[in-house]
Amino acid sequence: MKTTFWKLLDQYKITIPIIQRDYAQGRMDKKVTLIRKELLNTIKCALDKKSSVDFDFVYGTSNNGFLYPLDGQQRLTTLFLLHWYFATKGGLLNEKVKGQLKKFSYQTRISSQRFCEKIVEFTPSTDELISVIIKDQPWFAMTWNNDPTIVAMLNMLDDIQVHYSAGVNQYKEWFEVLTNQEIIHFQFLDMDSFNLSDDLYIKMNARGKPLTDFENFKARFEKYLTDTAREEEKKRFVDHADGVWTDLFWKEMSNKMDVGFMRYFDFIAEVGFHILNLDNEKLIENDNELKFKVFKNNDILNLLFDSLDAWCEIESKSNFFCNYFTGTKYEVGRVKLYEENVNLFERCLQGINFVAKDKLMLYAVVLQLISKQDKTVELRLIRNLLINSPYEIRADNMNNLFCSIRNIMGGNINYIELKNTFSGPQVDDEKVKAEFIQNYKELAEELYHFEDHYILKGRMSAIELDPRTLKQNREIFAKLFDNNVDRNTISRAMLCFGDYSQGNGDRWRFANSDDSWHSILTSADVSKVKGALNLLLESMKNCSLEDIISNKISGFTIANNLPWEYYFIQYPEMNQGASANYVWYSDFNICMLNTTRLSGYWRDPYLWSVCCQFTKNDREKINNIYNLTKDKQPIDIFGIELSMCDDGWKVRINSTDNTTLIIYQSIGAKYGIIDDVIKVPANVDRIEIGVNIVRDIISQL
Repeated sequence: MKTTFWKLLDQYKITIPIIQRDYAQGRMDKKVTLIRKELLNTIKCALDKKSSVDFDFVYGTSNNGFLYPLDGQQRLTTLFLLHWYFATKGGLLNEKVKGQLKKFSYQTRISSQRFCEKIVEFTPSTDELISVIIKDQPWFAMTWNNDPTIVAMLNMLDDIQVHYSAGVNQYKEWFEVLTNQEIIHFQFLDMDSFNLSDDLYIKMNARGKPLTDFENFKARFEKYLTDTAREEEKKRFVDHADGVWTDLFWKEMSNKMDVGFMRYFDFIAEVGFHILNLDNEKLIENDNELKFKVFKNNDILNLLFDSLDAWCEIESKSNFFCNYFTGTKYEVGRVKLYEENVNLFERCLQGINFVAKDKLMLYAVVLQLISKQDKTVELRLIRNLLINSPYEIRADNMNNLFCSIRNIMGGNINYIELKNTFSGPQVDDEKVKAEFIQNYKELAEELYHFEDHYILKGRMSAIELDPRTLKQNREIFAKLFDNNVDRNTISRAMLCFGDYSQGNGDRWRFANSDDSWHSILTSADVSKVKGALNLLLESMKNCSLEDIISNKISGFTIANNLPWEYYFIQYPEMNQGASANYVWYSDFNICMLNTTRLSGYWRDPYLWSVCCQFTKNDREKINNIYNLTKDKQPIDIFGIELSMCDDGWKVRINSTDNTTLIIYQSIGAKYGIIDDVIKVPANVDRIEIGVNIVRDIISQL
C-alpha cells in the first residue's frame, strides 16, 4: 500500500520495538554523514520541485492500533524529525499536530521514549543551533547524552537546520507538502495481514547484508545519468558496469572487486576535479555528490568510460606496464620509475603506495592507453618532470599539473609554459636534452641510459653533453657511484678539481651520501659542481680516485700552503656530518651539522678530525666533542681547552688542579703558547699539531 508518514500516523501509533537497533542515520562517522547529506538534499529537491521520492518498503506488525516497524525504522525516524522541525519553524505546532506526532515513539530505551515526548511539546525560540537549544532545556536530562538514539536525533536535527534554512512561509509550504501530498512516500506492508509467523518475522529482519558502497554507487550513478538526460551514457554504463567492467576488476581484485572499482572511479573523479579546477570545493572521500558534479563534464565522463573499455582490452596489466616501465634498473626502450612495483593500475586499485606523483603518472598512462599509440618519449619526459619537481606537486598546483600532462601526451610541448607548472631548471634541462637528441638521434638511448642512473633520476644538467664523450662518461659515472665506492671519497676527489659546494648565505653543503649527491647534482645551480665533476670524469679515464686524491695532497705540500680544501681532501672526518651541511664563518671556523640547524647536534670538523685519530679509550678522555648550542665549545682534556682559530690552536686552562697546571706549562714550553695561541704556519698541517697537543696532554694524565 502506497502511503506517507503522516497518513500512517492516522492509522497507527508507531512504536520502534525494543529489538530494533538505535537510530543510526544521525551518526557522525564519515560514511553516515555523507549519506545523511545526500538524503536531506534528495528530500529538499523533491519538496521544492514537487517531484516524487519513493522510500521503498516499510513493513512491520500491528496490534491494537500500534505498529511495530520491522523494516523502515531509520526512514520513519528521520521523517518524524523533519515533520516536527517544519511544524515548529512554520508556527504550525498546534495541539492537533502535536497529537499526531505523539503517535511516534521508541521502546528501545525509556530515555528515547521520553525525548520523543518532550520534543513534540517544545518550540525553539531562537535561531541558535538546535541541539544546543534543546540541551539547554530544563527537561533535557544530562544522562540523555549517553543515549545513542538521542545523540543521533540531535545530529540529524542540526543537519536539517543547516540544509533547510528558510522563512516561515517556506516551512509552512514544506509541511503542507509532507502532510497533504504523496511526494515523500513508501510502500507499507502490514505483516499480520499475511498471517506470517514470528520466526519468519525475525528471519526477514536479519535477511540480508547492507548494500556495498559499489552497489549504492551503481544505483545512484545510473539515476544521476537519467536525471541529467544522458540516455546514451546511461545505456553504456548499465551495459558495462555489470559486465566487462566488473570482469576487469574481478580479475584484478577477486572478492574485493567492488573496492577496486570504486578506487579507480575515485581516481578518475580526482583527475576531473583538478582538470575542471574545482579547487574551491573540498574533495572528500566517498563524497559522491561532488564526484557526480565532476562527471557532468562529458570529457571527464568519456575519460572514465573510454579508459575502462581500454583496460578491458589489456589481457595482462602487469605485462602492459613492464612493456613501458622498469623498476630499479635500466632497460632499453623502457622508462625507469625507481620503484619495485611499476604496475600503477594495481597500486591504484589496492590503494597502496599510490601518492600524487603516481596519480599524475597513471593519468599519463591512461591517455596513452586510450590513444592506442606508443608515447614512451612523452612518458619519460613526464617522469623526469615529476621526480624533479617535488615542491611543485602540491594541492594548489594540481590543475596545472594535470593539464600540462594532458598537453604533453597530446603532443603539445611548450617549454615556456611548462616552467609555470614544473621546476624551471628541470624544464630547461629537458629542453637541452631534446635539442641534443634532435641533433644526435643515434645517442638518444645512451642519454636515456645515463639519466636513468639513480643518483641523477632524470636530471642531466651537471653532465657535459658532448657526443664524443657521452658513452664513456656514462660508464665512468656508473663506476664512480658503484656500491663499493665510499661516497665521501667521491667528495674528496671532486674537491681536487674545485669547490663544488652549494652555498646559501653562511650555509654550505657538500655531499657524502646518495641523497646528498642527488641533491648537489640536481640543484638549481650546478655551475660549480658541473665543472668539477666533468674534470673528475676526464681524469678517471687514466687515474683511480686514490691516485687523484694522493696527487692533489702532494701538490698542496709542494706549494707550501694548506688551505681548507687540503683538510677536506686529506681527512675524511671533515665531511662526516649526517646532513653534509655546514655553517661557514671562516675557513677555520666551521660548524659541521648533523641536521640542518645549529639547534641540533653539531661538531667542529677540525676538532672532530683530531679526536678521530685516537683510540676509543683515549677518545673517552676528551670532553665536549659534540655541541648543542650556537656557541662553539672547545674540547676539554682534564681542564685544558683546545679550539681552532685563524692563526692556529687556542689553548686555555680551565682548572685550578695542580696537575693540570703542570701539564699546561709543559705544553706551553714545547709549542710556544702566546696569548693562549699556538701559531701554526700555513705549510704545516694544523690537525697533526692538534693531535700532538692532545696526545701530550693524555700521556701526562
